[in-house]
Amino acid sequence: MTVMSLPRLPSKSASILAASSVLLLVGCGGTTSTTIKQGSSAARSETNAATSAAAQTGIAPTAPKPATSATSGGQPGARTAAAIVLAHDYTPNDIAEYHAGQALRVLVGTLSGTADGYRMKAFFFDGRRYLGTDVAEPSATIRVVSQSNDEVKIAYQLYTSHDSLEDYENGHSVVAFRLRDGRVTHTGWIPPFYSSKGLSRL
Repeated sequence: MTVMSLPRLPSKSASILAASSVLLLVGCGGTTSTTIKQGSSAARSETNAATSAAAQTGIAPTAPKPATSATSGGQPGARTAAAIVLAHDYTPNDIAEYHAGQALRVLVGTLSGTADGYRMKAFFFDGRRYLGTDVAEPSATIRVVSQSNDEVKIAYQLYTSHDSLEDYENGHSVVAFRLRDGRVTHTGWIPPFYSSKGLSRL
C-alpha cells in the first residue's frame, strides 16, 4: 500500500468529535463473530477492535453519495429495513443495495443531519431480522463492492492523520462479511476509527 500524506484540514477533528456510536462487531483476528442484537433505537457503546489482516487496496476513491430518504420502493423487505436504519438516526444511501433474494442483506446509511455526509455505517439483515452494524463508530465513507447470497464485501476508505475528509490517496481496506448460523463474521482488516500515527476510517 502506498501512503501519501496530504495537508490536514481542521474539519476532520470536528468530525471525530461529532461521530455517534451504535455497536455491532468486536474484531479480534482475521475472522471474527459479531455480537448480534435485535434492532432498537437505543445507542450501544461497545468497542470495535481492529483485526490483524493486511489492508487491501486498488479501488479508486469515491466521494460519498448524498443521503436520501428511502422508505418506499425497492424489493420486498426493503421498506422495513430502511425504516430500521432511519430509527437509528441514519438515512439509507441507496435502497437498491438491499437484495431481498439473499440470506445476508445490507443497507449503507449516513448519519441523519450530517452536513458533509461523511459518517456511514453498514446495517445488516437476515431476511427481515435486523442483525446490527459493521462497526461501533461510523466510518467517514464506505461502499458495498460486491454481494452474494451470504456474503457482502465493504470497502473502507483509509485516512492518515494528515488527510482531510475530502483529500486522500491511501486506498481502501476491503472486508468480507458473511452470514453463518445466524451470525455475521468478517474476514479482512477493519481500520480503527481514528489513529494519530497509522491508517484509520476517519
